Amino acid sequence: MPRISIGTVYRNLMVLEQQGLIVPLYYHKDYVRYDAIVDNHYHFVCNNCDKVENLSMDELLELNKQIAKRHGLTIDNHRLYFYGVCKDCKVVKGS
Repeated sequence: MPRISIGTVYRNLMVLEQQGLIVPLYYHKDYVRYDAIVDNHYHFVCNNCDKVENLSMDELLELNKQIAKRHGLTIDNHRLYFYGVCKDCKVVKGS
């Protein structure tokens, strides 16, 4: 859709986020990505090519309980990012 304005795209992303249909992914770069998987799950971010991958693993509910107990908090959800070099970049680098 080459004729759609960037403002329209961002307004629609904001509406989808407010409705809980997408969640923003913030990490060490200067931009945000959006994810349509809104349940707790984890991401791997490649430090070389900036690829972001969903990680398949059990939700770390025990982590929520430990942090809540230790600090007297109520934890609703969490985000967890792992950083490193992805498989594709490892092949290119010969690692």
